[in-house]
Amino acid sequence: MFYKLQISGISELDSTSTDGKNAAIQEIEIKSDTIDDYANARSTDVLLRVTVKFEINNETKDICKEIMQWSLQSGGSDVYKDVEITISDAEENQIRYFKIPKMFCDDYTEHFVPGNSQNYAEIKLIQKGGNFGDVSNET
Repeated sequence: MFYKLQISGISELDSTSTDGKNAAIQEIEIKSDTIDDYANARSTDVLLRVTVKFEINNETKDICKEIMQWSLQSGGSDVYKDVEITISDAEENQIRYFKIPKMFCDDYTEHFVPGNSQNYAEIKLIQKGGNFGDVSNET
């Protein structure tokens, strides 16, 4: 599988690398969810949550810095960003494509383990409520 993540204003992240060995994106989860367990308005209480786990290495260090800076913003127009996710098979046939407007960084974590070359980051994104109808969901 091939994964590509594009967050507006941030460098593109994908599952390839220049050395052909390490896949930067290790996992993507896309979840349709409600704002809370007692939500009763499908038009305003449904949103998308996206979790992306990717390797931290020399090729992704700048993207990590950009995502960390975004995760620390608390206001202004740059808090919400459009996110595009493409998932393709080994023959580069597109399996899924999502364009999700107005997402914000809920959590960003970098995991470093001594003696481990598989250090990784995880970003959790949430769509701003009331924008579920603007999602592009294609195959």
